Formats: sequence, C-alpha cells, structure tokens
Amino acid sequence: MKKIFIAGLIITSLSACKKGKLPAPDNNGSISGSWKINTYKVDYYDYSDNYLTSGNVVITGLTFNNDGTITVYAEDNPPYSNYTYTLSNTGGKKQVTFGLTNDPFTHFNILSMDTFNIETLNSSHMVLKTDPIKDPVEENYNNIIVKDFIVTIDATRQ
Repeated sequence: MKKIFIAGLIITSLSACKKGKLPAPDNNGSISGSWKINTYKVDYYDYSDNYLTSGNVVITGLTFNNDGTITVYAEDNPPYSNYTYTLSNTGGKKQVTFGLTNDPFTHFNILSMDTFNIETLNSSHMVLKTDPIKDPVEENYNNIIVKDFIVTIDATRQ
C-alpha cells in the first residue's frame, strides 16, 4: 500500500489542469533547463496542524523545456516525457503547474498535487512548495490520522 501511495505521489505531483501561460519568473533566473533534485520531500500534519513525519520521493531530476514540456527523471526508471508545465502569477504568488499529456495513472489524480509556489528561483537554485494538500486517504501514522501534507522540491541547476 505504501509503495502505491509513493508511486501516486510521484505521478500526481506532476498532474494538473493548465492555467494561462505567463513569462518565466524574473527573480534572477528562468525555470527552463535541467535541475538536479536535492530533496523532494513530503511533510505530513495531523488535524491539530502538528508535524508528524516526512518522506522523500525518488525523483532525481527535472528538465523544463522552452516549449512547455517537462521530462521527469526518477530512480531506477526511464525518463517520463509526457508532462507539461505552465507558469502563472496567482494572488501575488508565482507558481508552476504540472500536467500530463497522456496520463496512464488517472486513478492517482485525486491527490491533486499539481501547483507549486515558486519560493526561490535564480540562476543556480530553485525551491518549489505546495500549499497544504488535504490527504484524500487520511492515512494513519502511529495511530494519528494525517490531515494534510506539504510537498517541497529543492533543486540545483545542472
């Protein structure tokens, strides 16, 4: 079950609806190019918003292409190249939203981990972070129900 959940995190963290395209964020860098993932972390919280635990996802790299497509690299798997991305500025937050051009795992899309806030983006470093996402399965962690989670991607330009 845990392996299915982690696989779901990998796939659905990159699925979404498209939003209007905007130019790349202008904070000293462009998202285009290849990024080595330093950490792809999921933090879990309970119904009192107390931190419970975190887990790492096995994505090792991302390549954002100028045509709006993205290639995802994961441990022990071939590259996934059927993803898209769009940049937006919503409520003063610069964001990147991931989508799939051909989704073989539509049953994982209920997680809706699709839009990341761009917290840092410069010529060598990028940090993407979601707002809290409600856990659709309300997993049990040491007899405490998980309410939501936050996904953080920390990457270095290659």
